Amino acid sequence: MSILLASLSLFALNPDKADVEMSDVPEAVIDVAKSVRPDVTFTEAERETRNGVVYYDLEGEDSAGHEWELDIMQTDDGWEVVEIQRDIDAKTAPAPVLAALKEMAPDFAVTRTIESTQTDGRIVYEFFDADGGKREVLWDGEAAEFLEEEWEH
Repeated sequence: MSILLASLSLFALNPDKADVEMSDVPEAVIDVAKSVRPDVTFTEAERETRNGVVYYDLEGEDSAGHEWELDIMQTDDGWEVVEIQRDIDAKTAPAPVLAALKEMAPDFAVTRTIESTQTDGRIVYEFFDADGGKREVLWDGEAAEFLEEEWEH
């Protein structure tokens, strides 16, 4: 799956990230994922530790064949979905998002776009080029902000 493939290239940079069998994913992680996206059949998983915090990335498809990835973080209160990702056509991103990208990276040739919905409702649009370059724009529903640093989740 394309979202997972982008994540695999980061594995060399993060040795605390590894593929896991779905049967090895804690039931509570699957339950929280299903509570957010009950229409998705999850088929792939990764487990990683970032700054001492355990995350699971679950990936699957909905009944229409669209790919989805949920990033799920362990908190003191249990497991929490912190990000929902899906690939989109760049042209469907909000016009202010595309304008911010063009203004700050005018020569960036987008080949792939991921829409990353955060738990607070904001959306990070991740734009990739053919060389693996990445640019991100944060959208809060009213204003677009070109991000100089990579978004945390």
